Parts: sequence; C-alpha cells; structure tokens
Amino acid sequence: MTTTIAASPRGARIGFSSASIGGTQLLLTVAPKAWRPEHQQKYHVADSPRADGHYLATVFETDRLHIRGNLDLENLAERCLRRSAIESHKFNRTWGEALLHPDVPPSRPDLLDSLPQTDAHPATDLLRLFTRVNLLRRDSDPLSAELSRSPLHRPMLYRRFLDEVQLRLSSTRRGFRPITATHTTIRGRVVPAGLARYHATGDPRIECRYSELSGSTALLGIVCAALDWIADGSSTPSLFSAEYATTRLRHDAVGLRRALNEVISTPLRAALINGPRLHLTRLDRPWSEALAMSLAILSEREHIVGRTHSRETDAFELSTRTDKLWERIVEELLQRAGFDAVRNQSRLGTDVVADPWFGTADSGPRTFPDLVAYLGNDLVVIDAKYKLRNSRAATPGRDDQYQMFAYSHLVADEERRPGRVMLIYPGTGPKARWHRGPDGAIPLDAYSIPFPQPADVRTDVAFAQYLDCAGMHLANQVREYSKRPE
Repeated sequence: MTTTIAASPRGARIGFSSASIGGTQLLLTVAPKAWRPEHQQKYHVADSPRADGHYLATVFETDRLHIRGNLDLENLAERCLRRSAIESHKFNRTWGEALLHPDVPPSRPDLLDSLPQTDAHPATDLLRLFTRVNLLRRDSDPLSAELSRSPLHRPMLYRRFLDEVQLRLSSTRRGFRPITATHTTIRGRVVPAGLARYHATGDPRIECRYSELSGSTALLGIVCAALDWIADGSSTPSLFSAEYATTRLRHDAVGLRRALNEVISTPLRAALINGPRLHLTRLDRPWSEALAMSLAILSEREHIVGRTHSRETDAFELSTRTDKLWERIVEELLQRAGFDAVRNQSRLGTDVVADPWFGTADSGPRTFPDLVAYLGNDLVVIDAKYKLRNSRAATPGRDDQYQMFAYSHLVADEERRPGRVMLIYPGTGPKARWHRGPDGAIPLDAYSIPFPQPADVRTDVAFAQYLDCAGMHLANQVREYSKRPE
C-alpha cells in the first residue's frame, strides 16, 4: 500500500496538519514555495520516523510526498487527507485550493528524493508568520505584534485548568507547610545563624523553622500562582468567544482565587523550581493534573498529546490562502515605502470602484483590486501577485493584463483616475514596465519584493527589520520609474 499527497496543488495555500494514533504523531507542514531551498526536488519519499516515533514532514507548495512501506505513517497521512477534504468541502474550495489532496505516484522512482529528518518545527515559523500579518489576531493589533504565546492553544489550556480547579475545589486539604519566621520565643528549630546573631547582638528575636498546619499548602500556592497569572491578564488575548474569551477566563480565575483567599501564592521562580519536585501524598494526588497545568501556564509551555497507546485523535488543519497573506504584507510595505493612504479591499466601496455598466450598489457581487494607494497626486492601483518570477522580466499573463486593464477604468476617486497600475511579486525578479496601447497612457509596472523567510518572523525586531528593508527596496524601485513614459 502506498499513499501520495499533493501539497497545495496550485500553490495557493500554506499551513499544517497533524494527526495522532496512540503514541505516534504526524505533523505535516506545507511551507511557502518562497522558502524552498535552491535545487531541492519537488518529489519526496517518507518511510521512517524519528527516533522518538514522531514524524515531522515539511514540504512546500506544489510538492508531492510519497509514503511507502510504513503502515503507521500511511494511516496518519490518510487522516490528514480526510481532514483536508472536510475543510475544503466546508468552505467550497476547489481541488487546487486544498492544503492536501491525494495524488497519483510518480512514474519514475528516480524522481523521489528522501525527506530530510529534522528537529526543527517549521509549523512554529508559520504560526509566527500568521501572527505577524494579523491572521491570528484582531485587526486592530499592529502588524509587527510580538508572538510570545500561542493565541490558539493558551485559551484552551486556561479553560481546562480552571475547570479542573473548580472540580477539585471541594477537596482542598489543610496540610503542614514548612515556615521560616522570626519570633521572640523559640518555636520548632532555631536556625544556627539566628542563634549566633542573638549571642552577638543581644537581639531577642530568633529565626526559627517549623511546620504549621495551614490551608496555604505548597500545592495550592502553585495553583493560586497560576490563577493569579490568568486573572492579571498576562496571557495573549484570546481569539475565541464565550467561555474561551479573555474576559470570561479572567472572571472565572478571579472567582476561584477568592475561594482560595487564605492561600498565599508561591512566587513564580519558586513555583517553577519546587513544583516539579513536589511529592503529592495519596490524598493530594487528585490535584496532580491541576499541578501539571499550573506549571505549564507559569512556564508558558503548551500541552501535547501524551504517549497513550489507546488514544486516537481526529486530525486538525490550520491553513490560509497565500495570496491573502501576501496582500497583507504588501499593504504594510507600501506604507513603509512612502505611499499615502493605502486602502485594502475592506476599505474600498462604490465611491472608489464602480461597476462596468450599471454603476449601482445593487448590481450584484463586484471585483475589487487588492490595494488602492496614493503617491503624491497620483492614484495607483496595486495587485499583489503570489507568483514567483524568474530572472527574466517575464510579461504578465493575459488574465493579469486584462484584470489590471479593467481596474484602470473602474477605479476612480473624486473624478481622479489611476495614473499607473502595479503588480508586486514575491522574490528577486527584476522590475519591468509595459505601456498600454499606442498612446501608453497608463503604464503597468512589475516589482519583486523578497518574501519573509523563517528568520525574519521569529522575533519582533527581525520582522520590523524585514519590513524596513523590503519597504526601502520597493521605494527605490518605484522612484526609478516616472509616472508617464518619456
């Protein structure tokens, strides 16, 4: 039995899919084709797991992954394919718009290239990229917002933790807690240093160590530290609503903290050091799950599927259209390049884009350009094309030409017509200009801007540097072309 997967057949979607059976997991990442190493084959074969039994497979858009001789991996891949089919049907995607699609095996085995095994997690870089362009955050957040915690997984972990604490709240136990305090009378054991200080200074206060029966145990102190973390709003804002909303999570955390008001929260550093070493008695063991989640919250880690051989989970998929992602990046680069009042499709209405014949608001669906911007007194129509150009100044396809021709006639702002139209591609292709018709009234310009690489999205500073450099590169290219042909 063999399975062949086509990753984003038309190069229109990136993301990742994951499935697990027992203690074996598959994380299949479809990375942007702009991340593909030079001279790498498009056909890959995967037949062996990593040493820990997990599979980490990374392919690029339009690649083919051929799985053979490994029944576990084939079963995991089938789960991912079924999930991708469900997602495609849900959103009425065509065959080429799916993240993963079954395909026929290659006719020539020599085309297959072994899939490299790696400890890297490209899915993390994709999540960071999604967050940098506001695909996982609110539209009001800045494009260069920093990613410190997963906006997808953290709210789920918080809700699970709060529900667990609520369940165990009635079973809280008083216990003996070691205390070091200064008293005027001896209690428990005297600290040797405190006794020496008493003889040297005559100070009647002596430092003692003893155990005290209290509701503020070490276990509950760590749990309350995690409740304080959630109640203070230290997490990334939730993307969900209802019981997973940020306000609801904080409200429930405050309520549970008030129910444990006699408990003293353990400092963060002490909780992270002492928590893993804490020995739970037989009566405290029901709190083990809450303790584990408390440490995960305080250390900002995510829970993963455990190695339980009887456990099976449905595959999940997180993906996005690459052209929409590129549009968001281009929008920010235009602002960095000195363009004025850049407007995306959500900010374009009938006052800017008219219908070709009717010119009325109720004439049905209409097509908007990706971006409309102002450069001084010029009105510019811009289309972000997620297509890799080669080193030659290849002429845009006829579909793209007619599309931009239509936009040059349909876009207007207060009787002002476009003075130029632009196509902006990812990559390193050369800039080029073409003139329309005999008069050459409106030129069509093509520019290439480097697509953000994994290193550009890993930190807030790196992404800001990418935007600055790419924006300056675009500004220099635009500056070299005048509005009208000579």
